[in-house]
Amino acid sequence: MDSTCIISARIVVTMCSAPIQNGAVAFRDGRIISVGHKSEIIREFEKARIIDVGDFILMPSLVNAHTHISLSDAGEVNTKKPFAEWLMDLIAWRRPLADSDILTSSTNGLRELVRNGITTIGDSDLTLIPLQSALANSFRGVFCFEVFGLLNLIQSLGIWKYKRVLKKADRLANEITRIGISPHTPYTVTPAVLRFASSYANQHKLPVSMHVAESRGEIEFMRSRKCEYRKMFAPFERRIPTTELTPLNYVDSYGVINNRFICAHGVHLTDDEFKLLAKRSASLVTCPSSNHNLHAGHLDIRKPLDASVNLCVGTDSPASGDGYDLFHELRLALRIPDGDEISIEPVKALEMITTNPAKALGFEDEAGTIETGKSADLIALKMPDGFNCDADDVHDVIVQQISGDDVMLTISLGKVRHSKLDDVSVENPVV
Repeated sequence: MDSTCIISARIVVTMCSAPIQNGAVAFRDGRIISVGHKSEIIREFEKARIIDVGDFILMPSLVNAHTHISLSDAGEVNTKKPFAEWLMDLIAWRRPLADSDILTSSTNGLRELVRNGITTIGDSDLTLIPLQSALANSFRGVFCFEVFGLLNLIQSLGIWKYKRVLKKADRLANEITRIGISPHTPYTVTPAVLRFASSYANQHKLPVSMHVAESRGEIEFMRSRKCEYRKMFAPFERRIPTTELTPLNYVDSYGVINNRFICAHGVHLTDDEFKLLAKRSASLVTCPSSNHNLHAGHLDIRKPLDASVNLCVGTDSPASGDGYDLFHELRLALRIPDGDEISIEPVKALEMITTNPAKALGFEDEAGTIETGKSADLIALKMPDGFNCDADDVHDVIVQQISGDDVMLTISLGKVRHSKLDDVSVENPVV
């Protein structure tokens, strides 16, 4: 029996070539084997199962380069307090939770991600529980183990424990659910731990994700002994020196920044720091709603784009952001809701939630585009009222009007993971 499946739609947005009207995608064993016009694909694979979604937009599933799925149930913390106050609330929220609570929150997060058309993520957590949830659900992503400054006098003992956890993570991981390391921030990671993280990541070729230049308080912390963050993080601050270097240049002095490095947030990066990211082929992921809600500021995306940085748009977590709707985050990054729109080509905007984050996470051969040989990761979007396939730029329509609620079907690895369609059932639900 032929296991080939064909999904057809009014228009197929491949993100690597011109949109295909009345297009179709054929896949088998989780891999795309052909892309083209519906009539040609059906003729080529006569015995294939056909899913015809009709007047929908078919595009690659989305890639979210910065999440904390363990915090998916922490919406109650999202009270839009300033960053420092919010962080204390978040610590208090998490402290009493059992591992089972974190697992539930992580799995709920995966479910919401799939509902919003996201099938690949870059996640960070101080435990391996999100990794375990992803493995149980065959979910693609890089799961970074967060390391922090250590309070014990014998820091080598703490670093040894970190190394044990990372070795365990490596044994658990597989080709689609990978591991990375996340030195949390320049103000919560001591030099000894940052040296370890850099050395370990370089030795094992691991992705590194780090919150850098997220808030002004971070910059003050690096420059002065007398600031709010120094008081808040007193146990760490005695071990973290002051410096005239900017946060990213400070991090770079430890040899962390290369083509596997992902700078999260980066709201207060300088022009020279954008150039540094570009020079090292590193990536930057902005999380607009989280930045806004925590009073961190708003990244002017024109600057990293002008510097040729691999720029991505992410969601962070419901603890600080507005949820897992990447289309919403993209519009915030482009300043569309406030009427001060940043004008770039719509297809270039969509790259920030598809091809760019796939590259940042090392999944550019698997995700981000619809093309032969890649994983069958696809989403079907409800067309906005009045959309004219013959006259309207479909990329612009997606950027301007589509939301996560318009995701009617999510396919990952060739399996239906979310469906609002009566005649298409879910084959592989998140559990």
